[in-house]
Amino acid sequence: MTTQYPAPQPDTAPGTALDLTRSGQADPAERGVTTIADTVVEKIAARAAIEIENAAGLTRRIVGRALGAPAVRVSADIDGQVAVLRLQLALDYPAPARQVTRAVRQYVKSQVSVLCGIRVDHIDIVITALRRSDTDRKRVQ
Repeated sequence: MTTQYPAPQPDTAPGTALDLTRSGQADPAERGVTTIADTVVEKIAARAAIEIENAAGLTRRIVGRALGAPAVRVSADIDGQVAVLRLQLALDYPAPARQVTRAVRQYVKSQVSVLCGIRVDHIDIVITALRRSDTDRKRVQ
């Protein structure tokens, strides 16, 4: 059997630590600070980039052998609530590079803004590889 207790009622008298504003939230100075690490923004941007059709991650290779899963490489410089991103990714061939990178920029900006509350001011995209789509690959017989 589960015992339920009534929710504690905050002291709402003006000037107390739990004095709520009209929005139902405590004063920002009393709530504390939320910090989002650069690496979190980088991971969100990388994930958002590969959700766009014809954009893909890069496969690390050593001596011609693939290591690990493909991933978009991202670096983020964040100053307060504004970020500048640099993405390295692969594109499927023969996808139109300008259209794909435009879609990546728009979607990455949107996702970082929605999920982190950080405005993306600028995104540099470096296409470092082209991937053939599976339908283009032909086997030599």
